[in-house]
Amino acid sequence: MKNQFFNPDTCPFEVFGFVEDLVCAETYKALGSRPVAELTRPTGSPGMITFTLTENVILTKGMKQILIKASSQRPRRVIGTIQILCGRTK
Repeated sequence: MKNQFFNPDTCPFEVFGFVEDLVCAETYKALGSRPVAELTRPTGSPGMITFTLTENVILTKGMKQILIKASSQRPRRVIGTIQILCGRTK
């Protein structure tokens, strides 16, 4: 988990992993989250990016799995932010 973007030794909490939260770029409505295996950018707002979905994506929203529909004919602009899955205080 340790890389140029995150050092678990400096985090005051147990770290269980990371998720990417996706928000609709037009309405700013939360769409859901998906697991991230490896950090490729900073967590939180410094690593926020806007990109276009051109294929369907399954996200977790609460305790449900939801399907976000997108295609090359009907792309979907989203904003992605990586968040830490925290546990107890160390």
